[in-house]
Amino acid sequence: MFDALFIFLFLGAFHIIGGTTLGNTLRRIHGGVSLELVYQAIWGFGFGGLPLVIGVLVFQAERSVFLIAEIGVLAIAILVPLFAPAEWLRGFETPRIRLMFVGGILFLVGAGVALLYRQVDLNVALLFGSVFAGAGAVILLNSFIALWKNLP
Repeated sequence: MFDALFIFLFLGAFHIIGGTTLGNTLRRIHGGVSLELVYQAIWGFGFGGLPLVIGVLVFQAERSVFLIAEIGVLAIAILVPLFAPAEWLRGFETPRIRLMFVGGILFLVGAGVALLYRQVDLNVALLFGSVFAGAGAVILLNSFIALWKNLP
């Protein structure tokens, strides 16, 4: 159970980052195709979709509900930026806000997996938690400070 949850949370971070990139790119392609948008679509599909292949290989043998949840996370991450009203997405147009989003996801994944996995293997929990949660916290804090300095 903990191994499946660990894999689900780990892959879920990639699904959210890649899926939102892919959804936003598909939304922007509607206005016209450019080389940058093609690159972003390939990157989003690779970053969000390739971990789905790993999840299918891991979870299909168990016939786990995590496979359905993983597909749902990726689908929601693509569909929300694709179909959300433009007013909802205006705040995410700046690179600092995007970095805060990525940092928050890394922090939550690292802290969540560390808390859930600590009774199974404390060393893995501390290592994974400190790397991901620490990196996420640094990115989040750095972006927050930069935004705070630019407030009027």
